[in-house]
Amino acid sequence: MCGAALDPTAELRIWVPDSNFDFEVFGPRLARYVMGAENEHIAEILEDLRELHAEVQARGELLVRHETPAVTRELASANVGLHPLFCLLEEAHVAIQHPTYGGEIAQLLVDIVRLGRKRGIHVIVSTQAPTKDSMPRDVTRNCSNGIAFAVGDHVANDALLGQGAYAGGHRATELIPGTDKGTAVVKGFSGARSEMVQGYFLDVDRNNDQVSPIITRALAAIAERGHDLPGAQPAAPPRIEAARDLLEDLDEVLGAEPVPTADVPALLARLAPQYQGLSGKALRDQLAALGIKVPSTGNRWPLDPVTIREALARRAIADLDDDS
Repeated sequence: MCGAALDPTAELRIWVPDSNFDFEVFGPRLARYVMGAENEHIAEILEDLRELHAEVQARGELLVRHETPAVTRELASANVGLHPLFCLLEEAHVAIQHPTYGGEIAQLLVDIVRLGRKRGIHVIVSTQAPTKDSMPRDVTRNCSNGIAFAVGDHVANDALLGQGAYAGGHRATELIPGTDKGTAVVKGFSGARSEMVQGYFLDVDRNNDQVSPIITRALAAIAERGHDLPGAQPAAPPRIEAARDLLEDLDEVLGAEPVPTADVPALLARLAPQYQGLSGKALRDQLAALGIKVPSTGNRWPLDPVTIREALARRAIADLDDDS
């Protein structure tokens, strides 16, 4: 993530479903950051992943519009919504095994990892407890790169390096905890099926902070380009151009069934480019300003098209009264 931070066009998002100081100093460089093990934080991570899943689909449509199968460096730098996006889910097992939200989080990760890469979306799924339950096999299968530090058995080994890795001789089980510090068996970084590499620890302790200087350099590089922080959400909800009517546009893109608000911005963006960058939360804020409250049902925040159409009907009646 430090390396990604130094690309001034890259957007960074970090989710830590634990009380953990490790990534606090990244704060000024992050477009999204959730830290905490409480249910509300896991629910926030789930909503962010729903929005990321919707963004995967929206970027696919942008690629169709630009008539190319995958994001290129030139397209990523063209400020058209296809900039590099790096996401880290740290302590992933906590989120994936959550009794209420874990199942959907796992499925979203599978879809995002499978489809996101050629759309400029890169996801790092990190865990200290790799098992068949804490790291879904379909996540591992669809990750192009795997990193395994010392693990205790073949199950953990294959959860990180792919099914059959242990049987094929690619074994992080042979690394010794405490002795082989920073040493890992990795896949996907070269033409070799796996190789042994040495990594180096970057400290964030305030007495030996090696990360903050990198973040300072990263922010300076963004400022030098004269751009805003990639992906940063504005302090106020983005305003839709006066020429567009949000309620009428919602009436057009919604069908008959409720839709999670995280999925609605992608539907609106297909209708009009002005909606690019709108998040589910910002959409709920705009609806609240119009007197429409979206319920949090199951933390999915479903937007019922009936609610929108009733609001349009009330507005039409009010307009008639004003005319009379």
